[in-house]
Parts: sequence; structure tokens; C-alpha cells
Amino acid sequence: MSCQQRTISPDLRQWTNPFNIIVDERSRVADLLDILYPRLAESIVTHVLPGKPSGGVRNIAIFACCFVLISNLLEDQGVLGAFRSGAVAQKVKRTRKQKLLRISIDELLNAEQTLIVMKSWDPLETPSLNDIRPDTGNSDLRNEILVGLNSKPKYLPSMLLWDNQGLARFEALRTTTSIDYYPSRKETEVLKRNIAEIARTIPTGATLVELGSGYVSPVKPTSELRELTSSFSNTEKTALILSALQRQDKSVTYHALDLSPVGLLSSLAVLTETFPQSSRIGCHGLLGSYDDFLAWLAQKPKQLKSPVIILWLGNSIGNLDASEASAFLARFGSCIATKGLQFIIGVDGCRDQSQIERCYNPANAVTREFLMNGLDQANKVLSQSVFSKQDWTCFGFYDTMDQSWKSYYVARSDLILRSAESTIKIGKGERILAIRSAKWTQREVEKVSSAGGFRVVKTWKDDDTTYGNVPVEPSVAMRNANHPLL
Repeated sequence: MSCQQRTISPDLRQWTNPFNIIVDERSRVADLLDILYPRLAESIVTHVLPGKPSGGVRNIAIFACCFVLISNLLEDQGVLGAFRSGAVAQKVKRTRKQKLLRISIDELLNAEQTLIVMKSWDPLETPSLNDIRPDTGNSDLRNEILVGLNSKPKYLPSMLLWDNQGLARFEALRTTTSIDYYPSRKETEVLKRNIAEIARTIPTGATLVELGSGYVSPVKPTSELRELTSSFSNTEKTALILSALQRQDKSVTYHALDLSPVGLLSSLAVLTETFPQSSRIGCHGLLGSYDDFLAWLAQKPKQLKSPVIILWLGNSIGNLDASEASAFLARFGSCIATKGLQFIIGVDGCRDQSQIERCYNPANAVTREFLMNGLDQANKVLSQSVFSKQDWTCFGFYDTMDQSWKSYYVARSDLILRSAESTIKIGKGERILAIRSAKWTQREVEKVSSAGGFRVVKTWKDDDTTYGNVPVEPSVAMRNANHPLL
């Protein structure tokens, strides 16, 4: 096998097979890494990373680029499918000093985005990233897509919107001055005003878990943009809470949960810089979905020590209907010993329909791109082009029946969607629900919490009292139940 060094193009998607490596179904990712790592070292640092990056940044950049190159050469030689279903799911060794991490080739294909994160992230200084996803890959999400398409009314899982590209598009949406994405602005206002009191409700020694840590844009907002949008990203909100805990001399362990490896790494990069390992704030990542997290909790992981505080910010609870939200809370009560369990939930109670429409209207190009990315992700999960974006438009409206904004994909003509499992007919004008955002009043939040076995402790609100951060804890009935962990 030739060892000749060649120049690698900075355009990672154009890489093919510069080292004439031959692979087949028996090849293992770890073996390919052993071959590629030393040969790519100088080229990647020279052509992709500017300046003189630290050893940790250099190592992880080379590792990420190895995956991109492996993906391209496997695609070229027609065996990528075998890797996706087999060896790629294994844990691979990066360097002797680094943790083991299971990340698929698909998740690192957006190399430009990944490398932007890597420039500010030294893995030798970054806390652990725990992959809690099951070995079944996307089978559960695939099944949910098919169930949704065969339901009446039809829907797609909103989880499809939150891949690497989706998070980046949402961040663009949040910081675009032509859109008043008021939930983020209002939640930032609530946190700033009440941060000391919020921190006082979190005891020292607690474990904080944030559901959906989000994406940190590599482009820092200007002071003018920050003043216009007046909002923080999820990670900035988290840093606000952790900083308040640090000022109160409290030691806590924070776990960020997210579906996107790039989103998770970008969040950890910021938090690790803000709270180095020498501080009293420990920062870790959990790679997986809400369901993956609940399954992990059921195994009683040693990493999560009571009391457990769940941060569920950004009105994410509103992506569920009332019965789904109550059921979700109840599932936590069955996984964690209720003593010391608490949620801090961001809840949007806005009923100003004009403001809601300005925030979510898919007539805005940025919002439409965010939604349409869900169809691309559905195709990836289904491993075939079931959806063609030119066949669909986006539509949204405020449903006064359940006080929710609902965004839909709408068929431009009669369509037949063909997957490996089924054939589905779609009529012209037929809608598929992409995502909802419920707008609940204080009374409705109390009802949802009560049905899930929790009670509202109090509410911190914004100036016009329409947005709040709500701490909820298990009700007396749940505390007295025959809990499996008590």
C-alpha cells in the first residue's frame, strides 16, 4: 500500500481516495483510522486549520476528517451500506489519551460545521461525551415516521428537525432580525431577572440535566444584533444558571443532552471554556434522544446522583400536546427516585396571534428552510428519497382549539410516497404536521403537571407575564406511590 504523502483539498466533500486504499465489507473503521491518521496529519492541519492549533484540536480535527474521507471512499467503492449497518456502529479508538466515542460517518459528513467546532475544542480538556443511543440505530425513528405517515391526520416526528443542519438553521432563525423569535428573548429576560433566586432552588451536589442543549453558532453575534434580538442561545442560558451557582459556591454536575453530535460538541466547547475542569462545575454530554435518556435512566446510572434537576427550556414542552407532555413527566417519575427530582420548564403562554405568526410563519425563508430540512432528514432515516422538496410547500396557523401554532408540509399535487415497507397516497393539498408549539396559561401548565404526577412550585415571569420558567416537583401522590427506586 502506497505511503506517498499527497495534498488534501480543503473541500472535504471532494475527497475520494488519495492513498489508493482498498476496502470491503470486512474492513473495520478502526483499521482504516490506523492507516489514515498518520498520513492525513500534516495535510489537514496545513489546509484546514489555520494558525498553530493545540495538540488536542489537531487530533480531533484529523479524526473527524478521517471519517469524512472514509465515508467518501466507501461510497466510491460501493460498500458504505455495510459500514452503516455494521462496523460504523462500533466504538472506535481516536488516540490513547482520548475517550471512546461512537459516532457514525453520517453524523460527521458536514465536515465544515464540525471543524468550526473543533477549532475551539480541545478534547484533552473536554469532559466526557456519553453516547446513550441504542445499537438499533434509527430503527425506532424510522418506525415512527411510517406510523405518522399512515395516521389520520398525518404527521412526521418533530425530532427530524433537530439534526446538525436543523440546529444550525434554528440558530439562524433565532438571531434573524426579520423574525421576532420572542420565546428566546422572553426566556432570556426571565432568567436574567430571577437568576439568583433560580440558583437558590438548586442545592449543592445536584445533578443538572438539560434536555436539548442546542447549537452554538461559530459566528458570534454583533453587539447590535444582540441588542436587537435580546436573546441568548440555550447554551448561553445554561451558562447564566451555572455562573449563578458558582457565585453561590455550589458544586454541581451538568449533563447536556442532544441528538446532534455537532450541537453537543459546540455547547460543550463553550461551557468547557467558561467552566474549566478545575472549577466546581462539571460539564458532560449525553448523545441521544429523550427516549434514549429515559431508557438510560431506567438503568440507574451512577453518573446521576440525587437530587436531579431537569432543565427543559425554550418552550420545548410545547412541542408535545397536553396528554403527551403529562405522560412524559410521568415517565420521569417512574425512572428517578422522586425525592429531590425537579423540573425547571420554560413555558410560553402568549395569546397574541399576530406576534405568534411573526415568530413562526413559514412564509419567511429562514423558517421555511428550517422546516424543509426535516424532509431531508426523513429521507436519510428511511435510506431512500421518499420526499422530494419541490413537491411540498409549508403552511402554518394558530389553532385556537388547543392553543397551539402548527406547522405543516402541504402537498403541491397528488403524490405517492414509496418506502421499502409501504406505499402511501397523498392528495393535493393534504397536510403533514411537522411541529407544534403550544401556548399554555398558568392554569393549563398546572393541569398538565398534575396529570403527570407533578405540582407547580411557583413561576418566574417576564414583564407582560406571558412567558415563564416554572419549577415543578413530584406531587404528594407520586411521592407516596410504590416507586421502583424508593
